[in-house]
Amino acid sequence: MNSVLVKDLEEEKEVQKTYSLVLRFQNLAQRKEANHRVSDLEDKQSLLLYDTSTQKIARDLARENPNVSFPISKIQKSSRSSSNISFSAYNWLFAASKVSVDKEKKVADLFQFLLQNPQQAIEWVILGRSPYTEISLSKKWRVDYVYVINLLTSTRRKTNTYWKKNFTMSFKEKQLEFNSKLPKTTQFEVEQAIQDCYEVKVEEYAKLKKTTEKQYTFLDKLALVVKHKYVIAPYVTSWINLSQKARWKSLKQLSKQLAETIGQINEKLHSTIRLIVVFALFSKLWGTVSKLIDSTNPEEVVSSPFERKKANLPIKMLMKHEYDIIRPGNSQKMTQLAKEQGCFELGFPCKGKKRITGNLLFTEKIIEYLKNGASVRILQIKSGKAPNYKPKISVVLHGTPSMFVSTKLAQKYANSMNLTAANILGLDVNRVGKHMLSFSNEVPLDSRLRSLSNHYLSLTRKEIPRLSNSLKTKGKQKDSYGYIKTKGELNRIYNKRTNIIKEIKRIIPHYIAGVIIKSKCKFFCIEEFRKNPRGKRGALAKAIYNMPYEDNIFEKAVQIATHILSYKVKLVYVSARNTSKYHYSCRGVIQRDLKNYDYALCKKCGERVNTHINAAKNIAKKGETIIKQIKLPLDAAKGTG
Repeated sequence: MNSVLVKDLEEEKEVQKTYSLVLRFQNLAQRKEANHRVSDLEDKQSLLLYDTSTQKIARDLARENPNVSFPISKIQKSSRSSSNISFSAYNWLFAASKVSVDKEKKVADLFQFLLQNPQQAIEWVILGRSPYTEISLSKKWRVDYVYVINLLTSTRRKTNTYWKKNFTMSFKEKQLEFNSKLPKTTQFEVEQAIQDCYEVKVEEYAKLKKTTEKQYTFLDKLALVVKHKYVIAPYVTSWINLSQKARWKSLKQLSKQLAETIGQINEKLHSTIRLIVVFALFSKLWGTVSKLIDSTNPEEVVSSPFERKKANLPIKMLMKHEYDIIRPGNSQKMTQLAKEQGCFELGFPCKGKKRITGNLLFTEKIIEYLKNGASVRILQIKSGKAPNYKPKISVVLHGTPSMFVSTKLAQKYANSMNLTAANILGLDVNRVGKHMLSFSNEVPLDSRLRSLSNHYLSLTRKEIPRLSNSLKTKGKQKDSYGYIKTKGELNRIYNKRTNIIKEIKRIIPHYIAGVIIKSKCKFFCIEEFRKNPRGKRGALAKAIYNMPYEDNIFEKAVQIATHILSYKVKLVYVSARNTSKYHYSCRGVIQRDLKNYDYALCKKCGERVNTHINAAKNIAKKGETIIKQIKLPLDAAKGTG
């Protein structure tokens, strides 16, 4: 569960949001020339960004004081570059350096954790991952679980290169090559490790006051492995002694193979076999591993900002400095012009040539935000590619979250609905489709969302499989022209599908806000959901990938509703446990399976139940229980719709 069960969205922090703008010129020739001048500025900026001495200056400054007031001036002074473009380049460089320095601190934290937890250190060295470490650091740093996984795997690859390059290694240490070499192990040693592992865990759990169901299950799996240790040991020994392309993946495959070999096809033995490998190699590796980790400088295994050359970054038109692109004034002046006129001019000078002027147009939505109190912070411009040669320009707006609330679409949805009042509203979120959003007050899905969902499903189930099969056929036939053409078509379909999801996510907050407004609800309840599909299989993994489930979607919906209503709507998080299992009306168990997923029979009363609406009602009921426990005021009009 989250530490915050009921979230009251306060406007505490100011935010920045970026929006695309339109830049118009008198003719195509002017647009091409302006684009060429922007491209020249980007090249100048890149020279500064990828200069190793300047990168070092920025990184050292970020290490000393990441909150320094005038970083650009300090980098400029140290690097002796006074060109106008350096303001933009050094702004990017210092921002990237702060990220790099933050990563250095996290890697130092990781190393300290591994030295304090030897088993996890061995696991990380062998596999590049360690689930216990990932969960622990994810909670400590309050970051996404996937971020920690990526940090561990990337750091392990970097340490492998760093150790080989910087240490004079003995024969034992040379055996420690990521995915390739591990110390040679005998079958007897693996058999002994299996027995030791079981005995240690039994003793460890016996000392606990209370043993959980998960721990009992793990002991049962270890007992099963001990029972079949003479069958399992040869496989594990071979796995250790042979090099692998990816040890984490190959160990999962080995675990599955072992479960089939001992006749326990449904058993998941990955965590058990992983621990046995650690026990088998611990005595051979810990001395070397602890020495190497302790001797490694985190700065050496974290990439410096802009270490690899990337595409040219946009040019930041910082407000307090003269620039190569001429603006009508500072931030305040541009904000005023955008609000009053909806546009202003930008000038593109070039030495020895006539200045080109373009008209920068602001959309109605951005003008609405500016009228709400937001202000222009900076402009960013990037050169366009052939055949249009159209410069891409964006504006960064600064303000409180309430300033970026657009209520028109939500109000339109609310006006088209006919709903009864509900103090508490529950929402069940599912994969993209007709049951994507199921409310406890049984609101039907909007026609626009239904249309987008149908298009998405059509591309997923028909077009992509058809083109994928065609691509395989053309590859076998060695039809290079047809292969390239089909691959291009497939990429376009994937891009189209991505854009559909973006549009769905854009509409959803306004649609939910419309339901909240019309229902006049004060508490909006949603499930705490595991967004990371790792470890999930088949239909469930696909469902997680295809769910429009992001916290900012629901927070935005609540913000929009709060902006229109005369009170603050609170966001309530409930546990997802058993919300789909029990019938809301009679509390009977619902007979739900893959064939009867959307509609299923209740074992107790025999009613055919819409499983998604039923889950939404259970979510609302759980939300009501939480609200009562926290003793938040509830009006007399209670219920779930």
